[in-house]
This record gives sequence, C-alpha cells and structure tokens, in this order.
Amino acid sequence: MSATWADAVSPILSKAAMSFAINMAGEAGVFALAGDSDGIDGTEDAAGAFVTPDTLARARTANLDFRTFLAAHDSYSFLAGIGDLIRTGPTGINVNDIRAVLITKGGRQAE
Repeated sequence: MSATWADAVSPILSKAAMSFAINMAGEAGVFALAGDSDGIDGTEDAAGAFVTPDTLARARTANLDFRTFLAAHDSYSFLAGIGDLIRTGPTGINVNDIRAVLITKGGRQAE
C-alpha cells in the first residue's frame, strides 16, 4: 500500500522541520525551529518541531529511517520518536507560523 496525501500525518511545520534536518544532514552549529503560534500545527497536538545537528543521527540510533516516514508523509511520528516535537498546548492566539534558524560560531561557513 502506498501513502497518499490523504493518508498524511504531517502537519506542515513538522514537515518543514524534518525537511530542514534532511537537507542540513548534520551540519555542525545549525539549528532550526518551525512552529505555530496557536500551539497546534494543523490538527496535531504539537505546535511544531525543532532540529539540531544530531537529529538524523539520533533517528538512526532509534532505528527510525527518515525515508520511510517521508514516503508515508509522517514527519509527526518521526519527530515524536526522537523527542523533537514542540508541545505547548493551545495558546488561543493564532498570529502566524514561526520559523527560525540559528547558526552558531563554527556553523555553516560563507563560501
């Protein structure tokens, strides 16, 4: 059985966080956060997720293959499995989606 968008369990902000983790592939000193100000990303109980340079390494340690979750459109379970979801509970205020990237000293160098 193949997954379709109708089967998706990927709120947009957790999917953005997972995509960032895959694209940065362990880049030292680069962190990201994607969340929703109302405390709920889509219909899920998480406001969003964060990623760190070791997100994919922790997933491998937990025997979670990002390719499997990506094919199933299930970034929520992938990020929940490694503890990278942000759960604040509903805030009652829906101002905007929030995305932030932090590059620390020694992080991604300008070319």
